[in-house]
Amino acid sequence: MSNTVRLLALILALSGLAACSQPSGDANDPPVASAEAQALETLFADEWASRMARNPLLASRMGVDGYNRLLPDAAPEAQAGYLAEDRAFLERLAAIDRSALTLEEATNYDLFEFIVGHRARQAEFRPYRIPILSDSGFHTWIQRMHESVSFDSVADYEDYLARLEAIGPYMAQNI
Repeated sequence: MSNTVRLLALILALSGLAACSQPSGDANDPPVASAEAQALETLFADEWASRMARNPLLASRMGVDGYNRLLPDAAPEAQAGYLAEDRAFLERLAAIDRSALTLEEATNYDLFEFIVGHRARQAEFRPYRIPILSDSGFHTWIQRMHESVSFDSVADYEDYLARLEAIGPYMAQNI
């Protein structure tokens, strides 16, 4: 199982735990989250938005349509920016008082710390410089990109054509 698949599985598990962490109470009362829980939820949302922007192919697979015209940016400058952003996410996480969270929220905190921390530690070794692995790589991701786009409108086709036009520069970046 590739690291990407493992990471995606952990992220999905984190998302599932977040969905299960609704506080109990009267069904008519809106859930009230602590300031720490709200900060954690905002951090999760910000990291998710960042991940979708970083990897438009993943965004398309996840049904986030705003990136259907794009391909990932493999430039070293972009990769350095992603690492800096992950470090900033970890700093924001460290500023949240874990002891003020519910058990479920603390579990989500720990999973987030593991996932983003692993990604940041791995990025220090610049794995983007090895874009082709034995079982995956940039060349395989574009072969399946048509599977994650719904071709329901003219705009969908235009987005896909724009993505096809971006393949040449994307290949050049990775090479």
